[in-house]
Amino acid sequence: MAFFVALSGGGGHMRDLIRRVLRRLKRYLLPREADLGDDRINTVTFSNGTLESAVNETGIFAVDSRQADRPIMRKALLGEVSEPRALTFIVNRCGSGDVVQAGAYYGDFLPALSKAVVPGAIVWTFEPNPGSHELARRTISLNRLRNVRLFPYALASEAGELNLATEKDGLALGGLSRIVEDNHKFTPGEGNYTASAVESVRLDDLIPIEREVSIIQLDLEGYEVPALKGAVSILRKNRPILVLEMLPRRAELALREIVPELGYIPVGRFGQNSVLVSPDEDFVSEPV
Repeated sequence: MAFFVALSGGGGHMRDLIRRVLRRLKRYLLPREADLGDDRINTVTFSNGTLESAVNETGIFAVDSRQADRPIMRKALLGEVSEPRALTFIVNRCGSGDVVQAGAYYGDFLPALSKAVVPGAIVWTFEPNPGSHELARRTISLNRLRNVRLFPYALASEAGELNLATEKDGLALGGLSRIVEDNHKFTPGEGNYTASAVESVRLDDLIPIEREVSIIQLDLEGYEVPALKGAVSILRKNRPILVLEMLPRRAELALREIVPELGYIPVGRFGQNSVLVSPDEDFVSEPV
């Protein structure tokens, strides 16, 4: 059962109560091998005029209740873990290397990934939408995630500038933001979308080649292939497990074109996320 506590100006007693509740909840945050699918948790949502926060078993999250119509944000506001099966899989497969996670949105995966990686490893995460980037930054701060590196860039095949749709009919797209061709209003199907320019980078240019990368997870609303094209050196050196928001066959064909020598094949699926591995990867497929 979820419960809500509202905090307005003043009220020292109420602030003390919230601090005690948050401290108690933090004792029950995610153990490394926990089942992230258990959603029998409490939620505390509060506001101090500039910040809303929600709690689930993996951490504390900066949220935006104005995006409550977005499925992943709605889960956060209800105290649920978003995409629990995919997150559990990544947590249990981090290995000894770094994790790359892009579209961060409000940072829903970050506390769990931060705890899952080995000492010295880094979680590299990307969110080009300014509003979502700020939520992810606050989530990192709330959870004191010292091994997470957040960047405001779009991942692409070339460094430069791209156009990111951030609003539809005047409402924030949040985690549904996507790269588009026109930086003005356009109408693909229904609704008017507004886009703005964002900086793009190649993963190969940003992550030092000496870093070991165990997993790359991309949820880029259709821009996963260009992002992979910008990570060829990382793919060839590390053969990381890939968790991509793509249909398995489409992902396999794209990788066959980008890095044919690695022979990536799909081995599982969690909702819209396909899991692909290189045959040289010591991997036993798990039931999905």
